[in-house]
Amino acid sequence: MVKKTAKNDIFDAAARLLGQLGYAETTYKKVAKEAGVTEGLIAHHFGSKEKLFIQVERTILRDLHDKLEESLFYSSDGLGAVTNFIKCFLKYSVDNKEWFTTLLRCSPFILEAGPKENKAITIECERIFRLLKDAVTKGLEDKTIKDCDPHMTTYILFSTMIGATRANNIRLNTPADFYPEIVAFFRNTLAAT
Repeated sequence: MVKKTAKNDIFDAAARLLGQLGYAETTYKKVAKEAGVTEGLIAHHFGSKEKLFIQVERTILRDLHDKLEESLFYSSDGLGAVTNFIKCFLKYSVDNKEWFTTLLRCSPFILEAGPKENKAITIECERIFRLLKDAVTKGLEDKTIKDCDPHMTTYILFSTMIGATRANNIRLNTPADFYPEIVAFFRNTLAAT
């Protein structure tokens, strides 16, 4: 069991508030109140709001990456790897909704979402993108995915998954079978005939 510490409380509070309010509206004062600590303790553990934000985003992205990488282990071919990646990504957005909402609201690809110097976050996002691109490439090589541009296909898959998680997380009256239909759509679209 992980020992509960003030640093953990600050991290959890920041993750929640970043997901609820976004980067600009998440202040030291709000994080301190939510975590039940002084603002000085936040500075002591994290240094600055920007460093706290980067730590939260990197932790979430690394956790997501590890789960996605594990899902690929159970794939026998490229199409299966892409399918498992999509399933895992969508499942993560439900099972870890609070963290995932932070990624959606504070995406490093949105210019005003967070600090301008977020190269560390972008690197973590690129690692996730590469996992999916490698799965698509594997499908092209083993002929389970029809001929396509692997980079553009990965970009479309990734963009659509982000859009789907946004729709599902903000409750746009998505049907119960929304995610399974997305998985089936992609699988049918990509499958070599």
